[in-house]
Amino acid sequence: MVVYGDLFLLTNWVMDYLLLWATARFAGARAQAWRLAVSSFLGAAYATAFLFPGARPLYSVAAKAVFSLLMVAVAFPVRTPGHLGRLWACFAVLSLAAGGGALALAYLRLPGLGGPFAGIPSWAVGLAVAGTLALAGRAWAYRRQHADLIVLPAEVCLGGRRVVFPALVDTGNRLRDPFSGAPVLVVEYGTARRLVPRQLRPLLLGQVAGGDPGTRGADAALAERFCVVPYAAIGRQRGVLYGFRPDRVRVQYRDGWRPLGPVVVGVCPDVLSLEGWYCGLLPEDALRAEGGDRPGGGRR
Repeated sequence: MVVYGDLFLLTNWVMDYLLLWATARFAGARAQAWRLAVSSFLGAAYATAFLFPGARPLYSVAAKAVFSLLMVAVAFPVRTPGHLGRLWACFAVLSLAAGGGALALAYLRLPGLGGPFAGIPSWAVGLAVAGTLALAGRAWAYRRQHADLIVLPAEVCLGGRRVVFPALVDTGNRLRDPFSGAPVLVVEYGTARRLVPRQLRPLLLGQVAGGDPGTRGADAALAERFCVVPYAAIGRQRGVLYGFRPDRVRVQYRDGWRPLGPVVVGVCPDVLSLEGWYCGLLPEDALRAEGGDRPGGGRR
């Protein structure tokens, strides 16, 4: 039997991409197309290396498990080891389901065909199974993730820097700046740090800025924008969020970008969404104050 290495590589590349895409949909994880492409190419190259006898020792069960774990780590923005484990388990289950389905269909005898899908290669059957899983997973995950969540693109500008990130419209966010009364947009530290010069980033966590005597000029003016927001939560009597007053905050929905009124950005040191669906908690009051209507619904 003649095996064409280029076709073998391309076929595995497409199949791995679909399986990773299905994993993202089933697990509710965000993934960029280029990361899926790179990860699936690594998987395809690993599968193609099996054609060379010298590489056979790399295909033990343990080695396959480790390499599939590497593929998942490359494909998705992993937040914690537990998050990586859940994504890997989902990828492994979908891979086994696609492989088992392809094997079963390849040996299914249909009347009039005279054999196991005569004329149809097994890789095409596997591709169809993987594509079906991906489409089904996308529809299921979309309904599960978006039934109750409203996530909008948000933009924050500070000192000539800007960052755009997904923000969850949080009806339970009642935080307000005690001095100005402005609502508080809670943002993950990993996102907020991109708006602040390196020497001022410790202020986002309530620490002394590095090289404090050197924080002068533009940095000194920027440091004056930092503030403290006290809060109370269930299971914790009181606490504080460190944040800043941005130059501008706006969100995108319906007919385009919509600027918000005075908003204070509070920095959360923890991850808000393990799956990466959002990086900020947008107070609904900030939206209602501008237009009186709630995204995704009518006037309240």
